[in-house]
Amino acid sequence: MRVAHEAIQAMYRAVRGPLVWVVDCQAIVHAPATQRQIVADHERITQPYAIKYNVGTALIISSTWVRGLLTAVHWVAPPKYPVEVFGGRESADPWARARLAAALTKTSLAPPHGAP
Repeated sequence: MRVAHEAIQAMYRAVRGPLVWVVDCQAIVHAPATQRQIVADHERITQPYAIKYNVGTALIISSTWVRGLLTAVHWVAPPKYPVEVFGGRESADPWARARLAAALTKTSLAPPHGAP
């Protein structure tokens, strides 16, 4: 888990424009207090970058237990960027793409016409 968070932190340090995250949390079945603390610490570390660049995080969570875990983590380290919870990728992806498109239009960083 720490390795993934370190990779995300490196991405944040390298980014120069708006970004979105789509995070599939459906495989999470257990998260002891130590792992919840890692997530809370990660949120605090990445917060300056997230505030500046993150225009939306879509979390795919089907478990009510994991949704409760997220509530607890956000209570300890509330995000300063938009976060939405979705039941599946089919609803998370369009939301994230719309957030990014709106941010790119607003910042005039839109990709050339026809670019993916």
